[in-house]
Amino acid sequence: MEDDSLIKQLLDHLGISFPDAEPTEAFVRGDKATRQQIAELIAKKPQDYKVCCGCEAVIRERAPICPQCFAYRFEDDPETVVAHALYLAKTEPKNQWLD
Repeated sequence: MEDDSLIKQLLDHLGISFPDAEPTEAFVRGDKATRQQIAELIAKKPQDYKVCCGCEAVIRERAPICPQCFAYRFEDDPETVVAHALYLAKTEPKNQWLD
């Protein structure tokens, strides 16, 4: 749960509501340092997250559908989740809804 409080602090700093927010929002709205912090937190507990097969968002495991694209197919392999979170942290943010 302490990881959730760190994510909450980062999301609050960005003006994003929690617990409704997904880590992907921080990847889109956060600066590079924030994106790296979120990726590191995800890497500590990859079993709590999954990658959307529709839009490649990293979302919480408990979400039944992707809040970004409403897809329902996910990749939940921990190695894939960590690799994708680290990839998102290093790339420029992009979101089809904010462009």
